[in-house]
Amino acid sequence: MFTEDLSQFFDPTNGFATQVTFKTSVGATIRTANVILTDASGGVLMFDNSVLAAVPFIQCRTVDLASVNNTCKVTIGAVTYQIVEHTDDGTGTSMVQIRK
Repeated sequence: MFTEDLSQFFDPTNGFATQVTFKTSVGATIRTANVILTDASGGVLMFDNSVLAAVPFIQCRTVDLASVNNTCKVTIGAVTYQIVEHTDDGTGTSMVQIRK
């Protein structure tokens, strides 16, 4: 496995990171972590028309996802999102798709 000091990438003071709270489905805190939030849009082609929808995701250190699964939630600021899925990219970071 690739090992690298990822702290500089997930630094909320000098980088692009935001602190979030991972919670269980009933709201118990699992941990806080620094993540990079991307509020991208994705297109779906339907009947010769393209439909755009928000597809927000976060990128975080894979170790921060221990005990986190698709039944969990993540709170970013005052907004709570449901975790849809997460994928480990093999470099020590993971992409987590979320939805409101």
